[in-house]
Amino acid sequence: MDGAEFLSRVREVSPDTVRILLTGYADLRSAMNAINKAGVYRFLTKPWDEENLKHTIQEGLDHFVLLQENQHLLKLAREQNVKLVDLNTNLEHKVTTRTEELRQVFAQLELNYSRLDKTFIDSIMLFASLLELRYTFAGSHSTRVARLSMGVGKKLGLPEGEMKTLQVAALLHDIGKIGISEKLLKRPFAMLSKMEREILMQHLETGYQHLQLVDGLKEASRLIKSHHERIDGSGYPDGLVGDEIELGTMILAVANDYDTLIHGMLLDGEWTEQKAQQFLLDAKGKWYGSEVVDAFLASLKEI
Repeated sequence: MDGAEFLSRVREVSPDTVRILLTGYADLRSAMNAINKAGVYRFLTKPWDEENLKHTIQEGLDHFVLLQENQHLLKLAREQNVKLVDLNTNLEHKVTTRTEELRQVFAQLELNYSRLDKTFIDSIMLFASLLELRYTFAGSHSTRVARLSMGVGKKLGLPEGEMKTLQVAALLHDIGKIGISEKLLKRPFAMLSKMEREILMQHLETGYQHLQLVDGLKEASRLIKSHHERIDGSGYPDGLVGDEIELGTMILAVANDYDTLIHGMLLDGEWTEQKAQQFLLDAKGKWYGSEVVDAFLASLKEI
C-alpha cells in the first residue's frame, strides 16, 4: 500500500494519532488523497529540510497533546454539569463556585479551538507556499492577494468567519493551475491565443472540484471558482451577473486583478500602481462592485 492508504488504516485503528505523510510524489492528487482519505496533519515532500522536519514533528506532538487536553476538558465539563444537577444544599454558593469552574473550562476550550483554527490556517499557508515554489516567476502572488483581500474585508466589516474563508480562498485561488505548463502561465493572459485561454480558464473548475473534496474548504472553493466573474456578465466560467456574485468573490477578483496588472501577468508589461488603480476606477460598476473598488482603494493607503 502507499503512504496515504497506510495512514488511512492508522486513522481507523487510532484516530487520535497525528499522521504526517513524507513522500517524493508531490502532485495535487497525492496531496488531496492524503488530506481527504488519511486526514494527515502535515504533507511533506522529499528531499526534506531536516530542521523543518523536526519542527513539523514537534508541532505534531503539540497538536496531539492539545487534542488530548480538549477531550479531558470536555469530559470534565460534562462531569461538572452532572454535579450541578445533584446540588441541593448551599445552592447559591455551590452554583457560583461551579459556574466559575465551568467558565474557566470553556475559556480554555475556546483557547484550544482557537489554536486548532490557527493550525488549519497555517496548513493552508504552507500549502500556498508550496504552490508558489512551483511557480517562482509569479513571486508571492497568492500571499499578496490574500493581504489585499483581507484589507478590503476589514474595510467592509466582514464577519470573522467570512474573513477566514476569504483568506483561505485568496491563498489557494490559483491551485487549479498546478497542472498547467509553466511556459503557458508565464505569458500575460491578454497575449494568449483563444485555445490557450480556454486551457487556462479551466483552472477555476479544476481548483473548485479538488477543494470540494475537503469539508473545511467548500466555502472557499465557491469564491475561487467565481473570482473571474464580472457584474456585467462578461466574466467566466458561468457568466454570473450583479448580485449573483458573492461579496467575497468580488473582493478576491479586485485584489487578484490589481496584483496581476502591476506585475505584468494580465496585460503586456507591468503597470504602475496609479495606472492599475485608474483601471479599477474605470471598471467600477461594470466589472467590479462600486463599494468593493472604493474599499480597496481606501485600504491601499493603509497597507
